[in-house]
Amino acid sequence: MKRTFAIWMIISTIAVAPAKAQNYLAYLDKKTAQQTSASNIVFPLSDFTVVINQNKPHLYWQTGASSDYNYFEVQRSEDGQNFKTIAIFFAKEDAKPHELYNYKDASATPNGKSISYRLKIVDSKGESVFTEAKKVQNEIKNAGVRVGPNPFSDDLTIDFISSQDGICTVKLYTPAGSLMGEGRQEVEKEGDVSMDLPFAANLTKGIYHVEILVNGVIMHQQKVVKN
Repeated sequence: MKRTFAIWMIISTIAVAPAKAQNYLAYLDKKTAQQTSASNIVFPLSDFTVVINQNKPHLYWQTGASSDYNYFEVQRSEDGQNFKTIAIFFAKEDAKPHELYNYKDASATPNGKSISYRLKIVDSKGESVFTEAKKVQNEIKNAGVRVGPNPFSDDLTIDFISSQDGICTVKLYTPAGSLMGEGRQEVEKEGDVSMDLPFAANLTKGIYHVEILVNGVIMHQQKVVKN
């Protein structure tokens, strides 16, 4: 049978889901309680991040060089310890290395509370491994720095108030550490800084790392997603 890309969501009114899906998801919950990870799995993700957009958590993950992915379970925890599967993504049939996936947790509203997410990655042989858990809250304020929009599709803009005179440098890296571009601008102490990064519009879809330096000293680091 030809496999198609699909997402199954688990909701509180589980009765609306097909009977087979209910049985399978119950089985997954049981297996999750029994299993932690498989030490011989060799296909980690390139990156996995969670961002808050319009008060809803958005999960983004990018596969590595391997194509031996079967499916991904999205798991959520309110206390950071007890995780429950809330969605399942089957790997895209025509998936390429470094494929980007995303999921919006429409049922979650942080409202100041922290929520943790992790992925369970399963390969074609049924072996599995868990990612490190990611904890999110409402918009995190970090030295007044705004990097956005996040996710972005065209230009990326950096806004903050400088604490000193000098030169601000903004660099964009891949998860592997390759520099994709940078921008520079003179800044003044207590001055409003707004930097556009037009080269970001030409980047391929994926997860990137932003590094902001003033006079060569790192003042902010953040992950962003190109849609």
